[in-house]
Amino acid sequence: MQTYIDMHTLSDNSKINDIDLDIFQLPSSNATISRSLIPDINMENRHPQRGQSTGPRRPFRGHGQRGQHRSRSQQGQHREHGQQGQHREHGQQSQHEEHGQRGERGKYRRGRQGQHGQRGQHIQSNQRGQHSAQASRNVQESCEPSKYYDWFDLRLKVAEPDENSQQSDSRSSSPSVSQFSGPKFHRQRNSSGSAQYSHQEKCSKYLHFLQLKRLSEMDENEVAAELSHNPDFKLLLNSDLNKDFIVVTLRILAKLGQANFTRIVINILSDVCQSKFLANLEHYLVSLPSETQSKTKDNRFYWENIDGFWNTLYAFYKAVINFVPVDSHGTLIPVMELTMRYVIESIKTKADHKIDKEIEYGIQKLHQQLKKKREKGSETFMDFRTLNIVPTVEDLNDHHPYIRPCKTHGAYDSVDHYLDVQFRLVREDFLCPLREGIREYKEALAANRKIPKPKSNIRVFQNVKLIGSAIVRNQVGITISFGVMPKINWNRSKLFMYGSLLCFTNDNFKSIFFATVAERDPKLLGRGELVIELCTGSEMMRNMYNCSFVMVESKVYFLPYYHTLRSLRFMTEENFPMKRYIVDAESSPSPPKYLDQSTVYVCKGFRIPVMDTKRWPSAKYLQFDQSQYEAFKCALLQELSVLHGPPGTGKTFMALQIASTLLANSSSWYKSSQPTPMIVVCLTNHALDQFLEGIMLHTESLVRIGEQSKNPNLTKYKLKNVRDNYFNKEKKKNSLWRHMYHNRNLLNVILNELSMLYSVLRALTSDTVIVSPHILRQYANDDRLHGINADDLFTQLFGANSIPLIQEINTYKYNSGESSAKSEYDSEDENIDIDDDFDVASIVLADKSQITCFDISDLDAVIHRLETKIIQCSTNKTEEVHLKEDFNKVLEQFKTLQTTAQGILSQHPLSENQSTSQNYLKYETWEIYSSWLLSCHEVVQKRVVQLETEYDEISAKLDDFKQMTDLEVMRNALVIGLTTTGAARLHETLRALKAPIVLVEEAAEILEAHVICSLTEHCQQVILIGDHKQLRPKPATYELEVNYNLNISLFERIVKMRNKSAQLVVQHRMRPQIAELISPAIYETLVNHVSVFTYPAVKGLEKNLFFLNHQNHELGTSESESMSNPFEIKFLLAFAQYLLQQGYTSDEITILCTYSGQLLKFKEAKRSMPMLCNVRVTTVDNYQGEENKIILLSLVRNNHNGNIGFLRTENRVCVALSRAREGLYIMGNMDNLIVNNEIWPKIKKTLENNDAIGSSLVLQCQNHPDQLTEIRKANDFKISPTGGCSRQCDTVLPCGHTCINLCHISDRDHENYVCKEPCLKRCPNGHRCDSGCNVACPPCKFSITTNIKCGHIATFPCCTDLEEYKCQFKELTPLSCGHTVRKPCHLPFATFQCTHICAKLLSCGHTCKRKCHIKEDPDHLQYVCFEECKKIALECALDHRCYKRCHESCGVCIVDVIKERSCGHKYKVQCSNDVEKKKCSRRCKRELPCGHTCKEKCFMPCGNCKEMTVKIVPDCGHEIKIPCSENPTVAACTGQCPRKLECGHPCKAQCKEPCTKRCEYPRPLPKLGLCQHIYSVPCYKIEAGLPEYADKLLQHCPQPCATALPCGHVCNGSCGSCKQGRIHIACHQPCNKILICGHKCTALCKDQCRPCNKICSLKCQHTECKLKCRVPCTPCQEPCSWRCEHLQCEKLCFEICDREACNEPCRKLTKCGHPCIGFCGEPCPPLCRVCDEKDLPTLVSNKSKSDARFVYLPDCGHCIESDYLDWEWHHSFKIGIKACPVCKSRITHCVRYTNQLKKECKNIEFVVGQVSFRLKKLRDDQQRLVNDINEISQVYTKQFQDFHAHKKLFENLKTIGNGQKHLSISCLKDIRMKLIVTVMILRKLYEIPNIVRDTNNWPVVLNQIIILITCLPTDHNMSYQMVKDIENELIRLHYMVQLCKLEKFHELNKDETALQTEIIYLGLLNLRKFTDVNSNTIYKQLMGLKDSLQSSLTINEEKNIMIKTVGLDDEDWYKCPMGHVFLVRCEKCLHSIPSSPVESE
Repeated sequence: MQTYIDMHTLSDNSKINDIDLDIFQLPSSNATISRSLIPDINMENRHPQRGQSTGPRRPFRGHGQRGQHRSRSQQGQHREHGQQGQHREHGQQSQHEEHGQRGERGKYRRGRQGQHGQRGQHIQSNQRGQHSAQASRNVQESCEPSKYYDWFDLRLKVAEPDENSQQSDSRSSSPSVSQFSGPKFHRQRNSSGSAQYSHQEKCSKYLHFLQLKRLSEMDENEVAAELSHNPDFKLLLNSDLNKDFIVVTLRILAKLGQANFTRIVINILSDVCQSKFLANLEHYLVSLPSETQSKTKDNRFYWENIDGFWNTLYAFYKAVINFVPVDSHGTLIPVMELTMRYVIESIKTKADHKIDKEIEYGIQKLHQQLKKKREKGSETFMDFRTLNIVPTVEDLNDHHPYIRPCKTHGAYDSVDHYLDVQFRLVREDFLCPLREGIREYKEALAANRKIPKPKSNIRVFQNVKLIGSAIVRNQVGITISFGVMPKINWNRSKLFMYGSLLCFTNDNFKSIFFATVAERDPKLLGRGELVIELCTGSEMMRNMYNCSFVMVESKVYFLPYYHTLRSLRFMTEENFPMKRYIVDAESSPSPPKYLDQSTVYVCKGFRIPVMDTKRWPSAKYLQFDQSQYEAFKCALLQELSVLHGPPGTGKTFMALQIASTLLANSSSWYKSSQPTPMIVVCLTNHALDQFLEGIMLHTESLVRIGEQSKNPNLTKYKLKNVRDNYFNKEKKKNSLWRHMYHNRNLLNVILNELSMLYSVLRALTSDTVIVSPHILRQYANDDRLHGINADDLFTQLFGANSIPLIQEINTYKYNSGESSAKSEYDSEDENIDIDDDFDVASIVLADKSQITCFDISDLDAVIHRLETKIIQCSTNKTEEVHLKEDFNKVLEQFKTLQTTAQGILSQHPLSENQSTSQNYLKYETWEIYSSWLLSCHEVVQKRVVQLETEYDEISAKLDDFKQMTDLEVMRNALVIGLTTTGAARLHETLRALKAPIVLVEEAAEILEAHVICSLTEHCQQVILIGDHKQLRPKPATYELEVNYNLNISLFERIVKMRNKSAQLVVQHRMRPQIAELISPAIYETLVNHVSVFTYPAVKGLEKNLFFLNHQNHELGTSESESMSNPFEIKFLLAFAQYLLQQGYTSDEITILCTYSGQLLKFKEAKRSMPMLCNVRVTTVDNYQGEENKIILLSLVRNNHNGNIGFLRTENRVCVALSRAREGLYIMGNMDNLIVNNEIWPKIKKTLENNDAIGSSLVLQCQNHPDQLTEIRKANDFKISPTGGCSRQCDTVLPCGHTCINLCHISDRDHENYVCKEPCLKRCPNGHRCDSGCNVACPPCKFSITTNIKCGHIATFPCCTDLEEYKCQFKELTPLSCGHTVRKPCHLPFATFQCTHICAKLLSCGHTCKRKCHIKEDPDHLQYVCFEECKKIALECALDHRCYKRCHESCGVCIVDVIKERSCGHKYKVQCSNDVEKKKCSRRCKRELPCGHTCKEKCFMPCGNCKEMTVKIVPDCGHEIKIPCSENPTVAACTGQCPRKLECGHPCKAQCKEPCTKRCEYPRPLPKLGLCQHIYSVPCYKIEAGLPEYADKLLQHCPQPCATALPCGHVCNGSCGSCKQGRIHIACHQPCNKILICGHKCTALCKDQCRPCNKICSLKCQHTECKLKCRVPCTPCQEPCSWRCEHLQCEKLCFEICDREACNEPCRKLTKCGHPCIGFCGEPCPPLCRVCDEKDLPTLVSNKSKSDARFVYLPDCGHCIESDYLDWEWHHSFKIGIKACPVCKSRITHCVRYTNQLKKECKNIEFVVGQVSFRLKKLRDDQQRLVNDINEISQVYTKQFQDFHAHKKLFENLKTIGNGQKHLSISCLKDIRMKLIVTVMILRKLYEIPNIVRDTNNWPVVLNQIIILITCLPTDHNMSYQMVKDIENELIRLHYMVQLCKLEKFHELNKDETALQTEIIYLGLLNLRKFTDVNSNTIYKQLMGLKDSLQSSLTINEEKNIMIKTVGLDDEDWYKCPMGHVFLVRCEKCLHSIPSSPVESE
């Protein structure tokens, strides 16, 4: 490992030129100088007292002191003589602790020392001492020190001829941070394994003077970065320097003192105070009075700038005094006194130049300050800075600490006064709960009682023990055991959060030490173990590992407090931000310093002179209301501005508007020469993620600090990822990055070795194991260990008989090994801030088998296993007796070994529990083994101490490098986002960033101290956004909140301090009734925006706002000590489920509760309700700043005492009541709430005024609005399990039945309803259908019996046709052959064949199987026997019978038998075949060299292994499954590509594919789309810079279209798919159009009406048609029965009657005795003119009811005026079955209109024929359409080669045309229409010459063409609506072409025509439908433009573009009076469609 050389061993008077610096070289050129001998400096406590402990480190790490504390007085440090005594005596406590972060790191090694034993030896080995001595000798032999300047100049001349040249030294290629490289170490290993360093005689390489000069010109933070890792500078400080060297070095140190990296500044300035530099400075200052300006050869830098030198000297003194501890000022005091008393006075009197009086006064003041500090001891800063952050014993016992309240009005006395108040209050806020909790515990312990948990502020754990060191999170910690807690769910529990503060004591808090949680592993916690880190200053002694402790965990989260207090410590009068407002309380804000009168901002298209408010555009132009406008101005014009407003007023919106404006005009405050980003600060990670997601729309230059972000959109902006991306590009030229990774690798090596050594130490000190000989040989220097193995060691220790037993133990151990999976914990706490740390390589865990060779626990396991076996033998009677005896014998041997091992190991020399009962160390071998253990323990312990020291140093360096690299990364961003905790943690980095603007979101929630820690002295503008009337800061101590104003935020203080501040007053969130709850009760002014009045009512509920008052009491929870209310949990979960049934989605409902205990119970109950899995449940405090459509609020509190806790707080009530937009439902006890409270009585009054409070919630059914249901408890929701009401649905179904389900909200159209009622239909014979209603009626199977024409009686199904029925009756019939048979009646006698069997015996022995054949071959001469052959098959060895028929020749045996081949495979082959001749195709059984079985067939040679195995691709790291013989390559990888595209989004392609060229990652538009909607588009489209009118952007808008279409339906498309309403997508609603047959169309609206498949049902007096509508009815041949007393028809029923309807009144009387109102010879209407006067319909207005005659319609039962029906039948020319004008039922039978019905049937038959003819013609044209597509495609492709938009359409048309041989009619029609549209589009394109296509308007034309082409559907037919829309857009295209022509031939940008052109341009780009009005307007405007241009171009007016369609069955047909059938207009007689009778009158 690394051994560091202390440079203080070098003599001050030595000559350094010839020193061998190779002993200082690192492997990667990193020079590392040990600071182990520099006095410790502790910023946490300048003079720590006994019992005190300081703060945690990194962020709070340190394990106390090692038990041996160094005293400077005993170290014998004689640096002046180059010698160093390093004596460390036990028990002496050091009074010098590190300063700042250095103390945080350095103390850890002392905490670990106690664990590993005392440390009385020298740290350095003999070799190390030899190196030091050699280095000292080399220094003394070096060249003369007075020649430094000349020597460096010589080096410059030789190595650097000019400033820009680079050194050619062999080490110049090594990585370095600066332009110079430090000395290096070369490490090698000796035989013992320790690190040694080789020497090479080389000339040293020091800092060049030019390099020093360059360093002095750098930025102060760059200086700190350069010096932090370069040891050459320290060598320079210890050298004799030339005068110019001193001046330049002084400049560097003065700049260093201004740097923001405090730890680095402290370390370097401490080195300065302990080096020769101050002595050199003293000699230099003494020489100044005697010098003159003429002698400037070696002091020219002083005389060039005298005032600059003295200013630099003053800055150097000041930095040393402020940063270096008081006890290190001894060397500075003489120099300062010399400066004051001699140098300055001598220059005044002797020199020819003067010193500025202000400088003189400043140095005097510093001198006096230094004296006072020396007198006071170590008091460096104000008193509050001497306080420890981590408490001490005195703090825990001080119950009356000195604290003062925060001021809410007025100014503080000074900055220190302000900081003192804030520091003490914040410290007391986390300390007080801990102090009070420990006090309660001590009192309860004294009284022997338990601590009341609800009141306790701490968690107490008894019997906690320290186990040992552990490495977690790349840090060294300590594992503790606190006991198993099985009832705790560690994945959800808040116990032991990362960074929580733990207090340990074993003497009832008389002495304590503190630690923090370093690792929270749920698996480890389940075992009752935890890893901690000791806080700085806590002492850890070795004997503590044998003690039991009481551990106390504070419930107050410590991490934010630590970072905040630490940042407050470093604030001073000089670096305090915004002092004028924060401390001095000035109320008049000034503008930011970066603004001046010439500053102009560009905002929303306006150029705004920021400082001249009179010239600002009005609020209307900036799209703000007046309050937003004023807030916007204040935020931009005020140095410290506050923006506040009630909920829903758009504070976050305004914050983003302000941020976007500042970013858009960043040139005014962001300087590229010295980048200064804007800082965005939020309290929680969730709020920060939300805000940064809005910032992403305005800039990609963003860094998100902290690893707790859960927003995937911000992943690439996390600091860790940005850092990696940045340095992946810069690492080759950035040495800082290489140094950082070098130190990371060193740290990894140290951690791995420490992990191994910790395991070895545990084994060496364990009294249950035997250490492996390998370990003993490695660390014990004993020759007896050479060659010894484990068996030899066992033989010597336990005897030779133990070897078989030990081997059995090891066998069992390896066979029973278990593996465990790693468990991860994801913290949900929003306040946790985890550093964006580097990943150090994973630590290799030590193998236990390599460290130990015997463990008693393994022996115990074997014994337990044997005992189990013996028990099994005893219970199993079948076992032999000797087996049990063998087990018993072996068990005795193991027990004997166990007893011996336990007894001997109990005498372990390093065990704390050594037994004295029996002395087993009488054997020499055990004494030798014990000596080995002691020797190894000593060596390992020393090595651990050394490694821990090196770890502290390298870890501190790594932190420095990380901080510097992060600073470089952040400087390259425009916006930095972090939480308040992160800002406090990185306060030094923020100071170095020098951010001019800080924006704090939700500032009213943040403690004032946290806000202050987010600001720096470089801040020029602070914008605070929030609302102090909502959530305030939440101190942990209630007393500090009430009595000390700690809950008053800086935001609220500024608002109260100023008389007027920007306030938003218009709310856009809540329904007005909800807004009334908080205004005027909380807010005096709150205006409702017009949009909140349009909210729809909450579905399924009577009220949109309701308070459910109940009396069900609360309960306390045990784990969280919080409150819960089970009644509200059950009710609100059931309520949420009901709302989901109403159609709401899960993300539209949020359940809020006021207590965390209620939240835990909610989540537990929600797991049993899967429907609610996505419904969010959270607390009110965590929902601040968010909103939702419906909020269900659980107030929880409900008790007899009226105690409502923090529900009486107005701020929390405000947040709870203002989260809902449309519906708010609250549960609580109003009687409790109004007790001793001011806000709730006002709320109750508002609720009562709105009738919105009661004991029951009223549900209102959506289907039956009159049905109301009262809900009082959760079970009441079961009344409506489907979301409706308790009524039956009763909706009439198409089948005639009604829905029998309860009222339901879903499936209201009953599309999925299955009717289970019996069918109501009957067959023609009256038999009822026996199937269910949901099944198609089958043919009637009812059996009927009747006489048939042959005379027999037959029974057959009802559906049988009698004419075709064949009689099956069988009668006896004698045949000519002599046989008598039964012949079926329907078969003829002559052809009937005899059915008797011949059965004569044949010659072959079989009998004849034929039927009687007396007339054909009676002697069987030609008979062929088909029976099976009885002979043995040929070539058969197993006597198988022949398989052929009797008449065939016998063949070889073909019986399948199983035979085995020589290869071992068995085959089923024919008996006569040789199995060896068959090629074996089975899988080969041979094993390949790889171990797999061959996959080839048996007859093939074994080849490459094809076994599929999983392999890792080296290039991408993915696992792929490939054949074993193949190598894994990227070409076969199907995993996700790990690369990122140029835009930063991940590649979506597979590894084997090329990276995605076009990023499809959704990305929000930077502003509103042209359609005024916000939506996301693919990333590549934004990168392409498409214009806002481009369809490629607009097509992604998801906003619902919801336009009413001409078909009467609402469009269900989106804004993008409907082209913003210009071309709607096809309608998917049911058509319901009345067809020509009178039935409704059942197709979808978008499709063509299909041929009607319903039954015709037209009737006459004799029958009813049962055929389908399109089939002509069967003519009825019966005589017509239409007759009356006046007229009679003589025709047949199907013929046109030869009579007209009789118009005489009917002479019959109705049942009531009045005359019938019908006509003669027709069915009498059932209504009476007198009795039913009100029920008689009047459809023709000029007829009185007394004169009218009525016609009865039997189909529906209505009575209709005859005049109306006569007009309908005689004057309506539309072809089709007429319908009842009242109910629209088909008129299938009506006596009066018999002739009209017959004529309509004829007309329908004619139309069907016409349609069939047209369809046939269209089908005949199919090939012609396909040819047209190909021809047009070729023609236009040749003419427009550069235009590719139409190619996709042609390809789609070709696919449709060529893909099917026989296309459907609808498809053919669709192809034709699309072809017509395409031709029209391309014709317009053809009108534009090529020379016109370079005009400005050409992209607009091209976009319109693309819209038209892409809107043509490829997956379905074009609808009528789409055709009409395309016609309108073609007209728009026409005018775009005309404008394009004008632009080409005339200049349209002239002043006189520019406005006209712009108006036309905007009119054509209007996204609304292009109507005739638009067309006329555009045409007139074009003509006006033409006249203005005096152009000769022709402007054609385009009107009524008609896309000619094919008339088919979905169109209306008419018949004119001349008998012509037409569609729209008769082309023969020009007759048009007539109007109705009502319209004509």
